Amino acid sequence: MGAPERSARKAAQYLFFGGIASKTVTFFGAIATARILSPEDYGYNLSITIVAGFLGILSFNGFETYFVQKRDIQPSEEKKILGNVFFLRIIQNLILFGLHLILATYLHRGDPVLGNMLYITSLVHLFGIIGKPSEAVLAKEFNFKPVVKSNLLRDILGVATRLSCALAGLGAYSFAIALVVGNMIRQVFLFVSNKTKARIQAEMKIVKPIFSFGGAVILGSLGNFVKTYSDKVILASFYPKAQVGLFDFARVQSDVVNTYLLYPQNGLVLSYLSKHKSSKEKIDNLFDSIGVVVSFVFFPIFMAFYFCMDFLVPFVFGEEWTQAIPFFKVFIIYGAHVSIVYPSQGILTSLGKPQIKTKITIGFTLISILALCFIAYYGYDLIYFAITYLVMSIVSDQVLLFVSLKRIGYSIKTFFKTRFSAWLLYAMILVLMLALQYVKLEMSAVLFIPILTFLYIRVMAKERFLNAIVVFLGANSKAASFIRKVLSA
Repeated sequence: MGAPERSARKAAQYLFFGGIASKTVTFFGAIATARILSPEDYGYNLSITIVAGFLGILSFNGFETYFVQKRDIQPSEEKKILGNVFFLRIIQNLILFGLHLILATYLHRGDPVLGNMLYITSLVHLFGIIGKPSEAVLAKEFNFKPVVKSNLLRDILGVATRLSCALAGLGAYSFAIALVVGNMIRQVFLFVSNKTKARIQAEMKIVKPIFSFGGAVILGSLGNFVKTYSDKVILASFYPKAQVGLFDFARVQSDVVNTYLLYPQNGLVLSYLSKHKSSKEKIDNLFDSIGVVVSFVFFPIFMAFYFCMDFLVPFVFGEEWTQAIPFFKVFIIYGAHVSIVYPSQGILTSLGKPQIKTKITIGFTLISILALCFIAYYGYDLIYFAITYLVMSIVSDQVLLFVSLKRIGYSIKTFFKTRFSAWLLYAMILVLMLALQYVKLEMSAVLFIPILTFLYIRVMAKERFLNAIVVFLGANSKAASFIRKVLSA
């Protein structure tokens, strides 16, 4: 293994384990905070998240990415590019700081709390001036250790600050203050860790290509913003802060299983698909095998959470969050669905066809926006908003699944034929899950769901489960080699 491969592997390890550590801190911090703050406070947090997300996209417009992807150039030219990137970063962040203050002033007239929170969070743009160029230098050197440490420090001190402010009775302001403190610590740590300091330079022949590159990146980022935040904007515009807080809190926390266990595997899956995209057999094997393992392991977990939610929510987060239980159940259904279609989400990207996935995503996002606006405008209960969001997400994932299967040459007919029993059971469980929330069914119907789940697991277990584990562990894993020897003995 050469030096670049070792650096990449070491970087991946830092990012993976650092990500797990950061998520653990934020998860337990969320549990503690939820016992102090109210759903209305979380509604305000969603509002500043939307603003921060939009201005964050304008902040990330590719200046530093241009520097990172510039390889095989002389050190003197590299310093010039870094200096011009630093110049553009200063100009842009000062503009964003001004826009943030203007927006805070405008919103302060109608909602002083939200306006004051935006005044506080505007400081993030000033700290970004020193931190973003430093992070770009570290990324180019594959030196991700300081990046991981900075993320962990941000999360630890951010959680500590949020809890301290919440205990002091600052309410929703706790989120804004914690965001600024965590971001400040992260950016300063990155600046100190980076030995190659940027010096301001402004040369038009260098600035122009950097700015053009940034413009192309920001268009793609705006599309992603619309997809990610469209439902949140509609929520914040039509529903009371307390209901919005319940909805968003349930959405984030109900996804914790996938966030910790499933999503970290996306990099592995994408790399495997990209490496073997010319081998239909390997792609089919990966798709079938990992799909089997994920479904076998994750689906029962979501089922257990669904039936224990009436107990778990007040026990973990406090009695104040019992009103969020219906939303938890809706989003748990989607989490279970994700475990069924995994890993189809990465197939088109690995085949070099991300534009197809983008078109599908944008199309369903526009339809979702229309449907959600209709529900919100005519004053339907928020649970119907959640169910519509669930249905549109599931349909979008299914279309993406079928298109992906077609692209890898996997027959849809064969797919359904080999999985008909499992999918039929899954569909029946899904319908019963939804029905149980609104219809008082007899105990026989309630007991029917665990029986269906048991049958479902048995069906999935027949799909060469042990071989699936081998693929899941990875082709180069010593453990996988050992299991292969055992199976072939």
